[in-house]
Amino acid sequence: MRGVRAWLLLLWCAACATSAPGVRFVMPTGHIERFTGMGLDGRAVTLHTVLRVDNPNVFPLHLEKVSYVLELDHKQAGEGETTAPLEIPGHGSATAPLDLRTAHREALAAGAALLLLGRVPYTLRMTAHLSTPVGAIGLPIIDEGVVELRNGVPVPVPGGTP
Repeated sequence: MRGVRAWLLLLWCAACATSAPGVRFVMPTGHIERFTGMGLDGRAVTLHTVLRVDNPNVFPLHLEKVSYVLELDHKQAGEGETTAPLEIPGHGSATAPLDLRTAHREALAAGAALLLLGRVPYTLRMTAHLSTPVGAIGLPIIDEGVVELRNGVPVPVPGGTP
């Protein structure tokens, strides 16, 4: 019995050490606010986006980085991590520019489907890595929509029907 009490006391102490006293944590929310453009270099296609994080807590949060997986036309087109140092104020919101890269081959395959169909679905799965007073958290964010061809230019439409 003493061993069980000691074990429970140890667990309680560990829990207290990893959270600030009296701090109530509410999970923040995040989403892609908008796509701002596309770029092309010798190695990849880059989607320029803006991530918004809303913080319902009284204390600020710090966004360290964002990891992501991008699917175009139901095929993985890119994955990576991008640093996005950003302070999100308590009871506030903040935005950060994010550049998401996809390899040429996958972008070309999606481009061919886009030319043929006029639109292709995309899914963007991200994890925003945040520092909080209660420890590090990974905020999952999923954005789905379609990329449409408008006047010959591919345009991502968040929330569009795939």
